[in-house]
Amino acid sequence: TSEARFQMWKADGFLHVHAAGMPAALVAPVYASDGIGYPALSSVLRAWRDARNERWHLFQRYMAFALDFSEGSLRASEAELPNLELPAEGKRLDTRFGQARCEREWLYVCQVD
Repeated sequence: TSEARFQMWKADGFLHVHAAGMPAALVAPVYASDGIGYPALSSVLRAWRDARNERWHLFQRYMAFALDFSEGSLRASEAELPNLELPAEGKRLDTRFGQARCEREWLYVCQVD
């Protein structure tokens, strides 16, 4: 089992995820069509996961890099990070429930069978 800590916030219709030790945050659009009617940030990730959305897969790749950083097997200069900022693609963004970056930490746990 591996774990990485990260901060998460939503601003201007984009979900920001910044894992400890990572050189940059992941920034992905939250669309009105995602149908997320609850302000909990975890509900955004859950909706993406349940829909098997590409933004969920990008989050997983980002967190996999974060795990490698936290375990010391990668250095920022060696990493081939995925594109960390997804454009809005002309869709209407969900700007409800925005907030400033906060210090609350989340925990990502990866268990390999």
